Amino acid sequence: MKIAFFDSGMGGLTVLNEAMKQLPNEEFLYFADTLHV
Repeated sequence: MKIAFFDSGMGGLTVLNEAMKQLPNEEFLYFADTLHV
């Protein structure tokens, strides 16, 4: 399963890191909106 994160700059990497620890066999996509941080 692919799990996607859309980050607006408010802690998304922290949430992604924890999700990767909890679900190590899943595939993750991470999109960061650095323009509007």
